[in-house]
Amino acid sequence: MKTTTLALALSLLPIAAQAQTNPILDDMIFASVVCAQGFGDLAAMDAALVGAGWTKGEVVDGAIEYQAPEGSEETYALIDAEKGQSCNIWSASLSIDDAKTVTLAVFDELKVNVADAKLVTDAYGCEGLELPSGVGVSAVSSDDPPVCEGGSGSQLIFSNY
Repeated sequence: MKTTTLALALSLLPIAAQAQTNPILDDMIFASVVCAQGFGDLAAMDAALVGAGWTKGEVVDGAIEYQAPEGSEETYALIDAEKGQSCNIWSASLSIDDAKTVTLAVFDELKVNVADAKLVTDAYGCEGLELPSGVGVSAVSSDDPPVCEGGSGSQLIFSNY
Protein backbone atom coordinates (compact mmCIF):
# COMPACT_ATOMS: atom_id res chain seq x y z
CA MET A 1 0.00 0.00 0.00
CA LYS A 2 1.39 3.40 -0.99
CA THR A 3 0.01 5.36 1.95
CA THR A 4 2.76 6.06 4.43
CA THR A 5 2.23 5.24 8.07
CA LEU A 6 2.73 8.81 9.25
CA ALA A 7 0.48 10.33 6.57
CA LEU A 8 -2.37 7.96 7.40
CA ALA A 9 -2.05 8.53 11.12
CA LEU A 10 -1.97 12.32 10.74
CA SER A 11 -4.88 12.39 8.30
CA LEU A 12 -7.09 10.47 10.73
CA LEU A 13 -6.29 12.33 13.96
CA PRO A 14 -8.81 15.15 13.32
CA ILE A 15 -11.59 12.57 13.13
CA ALA A 16 -10.64 11.23 16.57
CA ALA A 17 -10.43 14.74 18.01
CA GLN A 18 -13.92 15.81 16.92
CA ALA A 19 -16.21 16.37 19.89
CA GLN A 20 -19.43 14.51 19.17
CA THR A 21 -22.38 13.48 21.29
CA ASN A 22 -21.56 9.75 21.36
CA PRO A 23 -17.89 8.89 22.00
CA ILE A 24 -18.55 5.18 21.44
CA LEU A 25 -19.99 5.80 17.99
CA ASP A 26 -17.20 8.26 17.20
CA ASP A 27 -14.53 5.73 18.22
CA MET A 28 -16.20 3.05 16.11
CA ILE A 29 -16.26 5.42 13.11
CA PHE A 30 -12.62 6.36 13.66
CA ALA A 31 -11.41 2.76 13.87
CA SER A 32 -13.53 1.81 10.84
CA VAL A 33 -11.98 4.59 8.75
CA VAL A 34 -8.54 3.39 9.91
CA CYS A 35 -9.42 -0.12 8.67
CA ALA A 36 -10.88 1.11 5.40
CA GLN A 37 -7.90 3.30 4.57
CA GLY A 38 -5.14 1.15 6.01
CA PHE A 39 -6.42 -2.31 5.09
CA GLY A 40 -3.41 -4.49 4.35
CA ASP A 41 -0.96 -2.07 6.03
CA LEU A 42 -0.72 -3.25 9.63
CA ALA A 43 1.90 -0.64 10.58
CA ALA A 44 -0.32 2.21 9.34
CA MET A 45 -3.38 0.96 11.19
CA ASP A 46 -1.35 0.38 14.36
CA ALA A 47 0.15 3.89 14.22
CA ALA A 48 -3.26 5.51 13.67
CA LEU A 49 -5.01 3.65 16.50
CA VAL A 50 -2.21 3.94 19.06
CA GLY A 51 -1.68 7.59 18.04
CA ALA A 52 -5.34 8.28 18.83
CA GLY A 53 -5.10 6.74 22.30
CA TRP A 54 -6.22 3.18 21.64
CA THR A 55 -4.54 0.57 23.86
CA LYS A 56 -2.72 -2.17 21.96
CA GLY A 57 -3.17 -5.61 23.45
CA GLU A 58 -1.74 -9.04 22.85
CA VAL A 59 -2.06 -11.22 19.77
CA VAL A 60 -4.97 -13.64 20.31
CA ASP A 61 -6.00 -16.17 17.66
CA GLY A 62 -3.89 -14.37 15.06
CA ALA A 63 -5.32 -10.90 15.69
CA ILE A 64 -4.08 -7.88 17.62
CA GLU A 65 -6.72 -6.42 19.91
CA TYR A 66 -6.94 -2.65 20.38
CA GLN A 67 -9.21 -1.14 23.05
CA ALA A 68 -10.80 2.26 22.51
CA PRO A 69 -9.81 5.20 24.73
CA GLU A 70 -11.55 6.01 28.00
CA GLY A 71 -15.25 6.61 27.56
CA SER A 72 -15.86 3.76 25.15
CA GLU A 73 -13.92 0.89 26.69
CA GLU A 74 -16.37 -1.66 25.27
CA THR A 75 -15.25 -0.83 21.72
CA TYR A 76 -12.44 -2.87 20.18
CA ALA A 77 -10.55 -3.28 16.94
CA LEU A 78 -9.25 -6.74 16.03
CA ILE A 79 -6.70 -6.65 13.22
CA ASP A 80 -4.98 -9.56 11.51
CA ALA A 81 -1.57 -9.67 13.21
CA GLU A 82 0.32 -10.90 10.16
CA LYS A 83 -0.61 -8.53 7.33
CA GLY A 84 -3.61 -6.48 8.40
CA GLN A 85 -5.74 -8.38 5.89
CA SER A 86 -8.84 -8.47 8.10
CA CYS A 87 -10.22 -6.00 10.56
CA ASN A 88 -13.22 -6.22 12.88
CA ILE A 89 -14.47 -3.25 14.86
CA TRP A 90 -16.96 -4.22 17.54
CA SER A 91 -18.91 -2.71 20.35
CA ALA A 92 -20.88 -4.41 23.09
CA SER A 93 -23.10 -1.35 23.55
CA LEU A 94 -24.02 -0.41 19.97
CA SER A 95 -26.63 -2.14 17.81
CA ILE A 96 -26.41 -3.43 14.25
CA ASP A 97 -28.33 -0.31 13.18
CA ASP A 98 -25.56 1.77 14.77
CA ALA A 99 -22.99 -0.29 12.86
CA LYS A 100 -24.86 0.43 9.63
CA THR A 101 -24.70 4.14 10.51
CA VAL A 102 -20.95 3.72 10.98
CA THR A 103 -20.70 2.11 7.54
CA LEU A 104 -22.39 5.14 5.98
CA ALA A 105 -20.07 7.45 7.93
CA VAL A 106 -17.03 5.57 6.58
CA PHE A 107 -18.23 6.04 3.01
CA ASP A 108 -18.87 9.71 3.78
CA GLU A 109 -15.39 10.20 5.33
CA LEU A 110 -13.81 8.54 2.28
CA LYS A 111 -15.99 10.64 -0.04
CA VAL A 112 -17.38 7.51 -1.71
CA ASN A 113 -20.97 7.43 -2.98
CA VAL A 114 -22.77 4.54 -1.26
CA ALA A 115 -25.11 4.24 -4.24
CA ASP A 116 -22.13 3.25 -6.41
CA ALA A 117 -20.96 0.50 -4.05
CA LYS A 118 -21.21 -3.14 -5.05
CA LEU A 119 -23.10 -5.46 -2.68
CA VAL A 120 -21.05 -8.28 -1.15
CA THR A 121 -21.89 -11.19 1.13
CA ASP A 122 -19.64 -11.93 4.10
CA ALA A 123 -18.68 -15.31 5.56
CA TYR A 124 -21.81 -15.26 7.78
CA GLY A 125 -24.20 -14.70 4.88
CA CYS A 126 -24.76 -11.02 5.71
CA GLU A 127 -24.82 -8.38 3.00
CA GLY A 128 -22.26 -5.63 2.99
CA LEU A 129 -20.80 -3.01 0.69
CA GLU A 130 -17.55 -3.01 -1.25
CA LEU A 131 -15.24 0.00 -1.06
CA PRO A 132 -13.45 1.12 -4.25
CA SER A 133 -10.30 -0.60 -2.91
CA GLY A 134 -12.09 -3.96 -3.17
CA VAL A 135 -12.40 -4.31 0.59
CA GLY A 136 -15.88 -5.24 1.73
CA VAL A 137 -17.53 -4.05 4.93
CA SER A 138 -20.53 -5.67 6.58
CA ALA A 139 -22.45 -4.87 9.76
CA VAL A 140 -23.32 -7.84 11.98
CA SER A 141 -23.99 -8.58 15.64
CA SER A 142 -21.15 -9.27 18.05
CA ASP A 143 -22.70 -12.64 18.94
CA ASP A 144 -20.74 -15.83 18.34
CA PRO A 145 -21.59 -16.65 15.62
CA PRO A 146 -22.69 -13.23 14.37
CA VAL A 147 -26.18 -12.70 12.98
CA CYS A 148 -27.28 -10.27 10.29
CA GLU A 149 -30.17 -8.68 12.21
CA GLY A 150 -30.96 -8.41 15.90
CA GLY A 151 -28.59 -10.10 18.27
CA SER A 152 -26.52 -8.23 20.80
CA GLY A 153 -23.80 -5.68 20.25
CA SER A 154 -22.42 -4.97 16.82
CA GLN A 155 -19.35 -5.26 14.68
CA LEU A 156 -18.11 -4.14 11.32
CA ILE A 157 -16.14 -6.73 9.41
CA PHE A 158 -13.62 -5.48 6.83
CA SER A 159 -12.34 -8.22 4.56
CA ASN A 160 -11.52 -9.17 0.99
CA TYR A 161 -14.63 -10.85 -0.40
